[in-house]
Amino acid sequence: MLVPYGFSDAGISSGVFNDYDREKIKTGGNYSCNKANKGIWCSALIFYDGWEIKDDYPW
Repeated sequence: MLVPYGFSDAGISSGVFNDYDREKIKTGGNYSCNKANKGIWCSALIFYDGWEIKDDYPW
């Protein structure tokens, strides 16, 4: 099973969140998917969106 970094048990359980909230993936901390942070959770955002890059994708 593929679990992108930024989802539930994918290394974040002791970090900022452990649920599937789209806004937390985009704005939830150092690894969040936006230009101001590292963007490590961007694969989690695409996964959350059904493998689609939505119009509000932050890059």
